Amino acid sequence: MKTILITDKNPHIRELLSRELKKAKYRTHIIVTPDQILKEICGIEKTDLIVLDPEIVNEKFFLFLNRLLERASETTIVVHAYAEWRESFQNYAYIYFIEKNGTSISHVKKIITTLVPV
Repeated sequence: MKTILITDKNPHIRELLSRELKKAKYRTHIIVTPDQILKEICGIEKTDLIVLDPEIVNEKFFLFLNRLLERASETTIVVHAYAEWRESFQNYAYIYFIEKNGTSISHVKKIITTLVPV
């Protein structure tokens, strides 16, 4: 079973995305803090993909992202964030950007099922 780490500042979005991915036969772990992401990524269980909301990290996001990429350089990351973040991720390998809006959960699910098929 493929494992997806889910982060989002909004607990309702975290829960909704987790439920949708579980229905699609993924194992999910809901993550609330940046430290939890780093612990999970270094754990025994392989992480196949991370859904990452930059807002959980705040102003030091790119320092955190570089630490994350050092530990999980080949783990695919889907950044789920508002439009103003889009340009910040254009030069990263393994990072895909989905703009947050009213229909973005379905877009996140679609890209996950494409990148990490069950």
